[in-house]
Amino acid sequence: MSLLNVEDLCIDIAHPRGTLHAVRGVSFHVEKGETLCIVGESGCGKSLTSHALLGLSPKVAKVEAAELSFDGTDLRRLKERQWRGLRGLRMSMIFQDPMTSLNPSFTIGALLQEVYLRHHKASRAEARAHAEEMLRKVGIANAGERLNQYPHQLSGGLRQRVMIAMGLICGPDLLIADEPTTALDVNIQLQILRLLQELKQDMGLGILFVTHDLGLVARFADRVAVMYAGRVVETAPVQQLFERPCHPYTRALINCIPVPGRTLPGARLGAIPGVVPSLVGPQSGCAFRDRCTHATPLCSTRLQRRRDSAEHVYECHFTPEETAA
Repeated sequence: MSLLNVEDLCIDIAHPRGTLHAVRGVSFHVEKGETLCIVGESGCGKSLTSHALLGLSPKVAKVEAAELSFDGTDLRRLKERQWRGLRGLRMSMIFQDPMTSLNPSFTIGALLQEVYLRHHKASRAEARAHAEEMLRKVGIANAGERLNQYPHQLSGGLRQRVMIAMGLICGPDLLIADEPTTALDVNIQLQILRLLQELKQDMGLGILFVTHDLGLVARFADRVAVMYAGRVVETAPVQQLFERPCHPYTRALINCIPVPGRTLPGARLGAIPGVVPSLVGPQSGCAFRDRCTHATPLCSTRLQRRRDSAEHVYECHFTPEETAA
């Protein structure tokens, strides 16, 4: 049994011009000890999907799924009290911007202790000792002094490490990281990725990593789910995805990445023409068809699901050989 199973997840939001179909038929799974990266451009539904897994969808959103389960627990049937017992303890999340996610009115120690005390019967002294140990574990020096500081007194990289410590302080089985390196410079990004890799190996975590950066995906993922316009259009082990991308959108994304030694300074970078289609109102066919050079009238009528290998699945009417030709 997989740690997390998502089958046919749909998220609809009421809109003045109709229904916004923000997430449409998304399916994936996460195993214990593996990292699944969800990748796609802004607005494709990555964050809405990750928030739905923790019952954090906005009230205006209608969430439905054929299956939404965590370690055998049906998440669709949980009441808010049950969610509070699960969030932070067995499932936790690193949010996108630590500056807005950490309460500026509380010290780092108070924020970490609150999470620990919510799920464990312990004294404040025990919770503080555990918080200090967790800060050391995520690579923060002078951890005892940092507990007395406020979020604004820390650098962006340290704030992100505090967010990771907060997510891991109760020893969860699944960590959801929603673009945790977006606001950080490249060196700090690599430090955070190495830290997550080490913690995954030490704690046996399953990680769902949400990003728009294929460079991070290549370094960090075990498997990849590519999202476009609310749908997962391709899922594959990371090496297979980069060696043999099957969906035209995946190939277009990869072609936009500058290649050291091949992309000359000042050369024109790759780009995907057109814009993401509106998801308001009835939807049919492949959403990428208006930006795809291989589209035919068939692409507007229905979706075609293909399997390139046992673990490599994509939605396209054509094989990679046909579209390459």
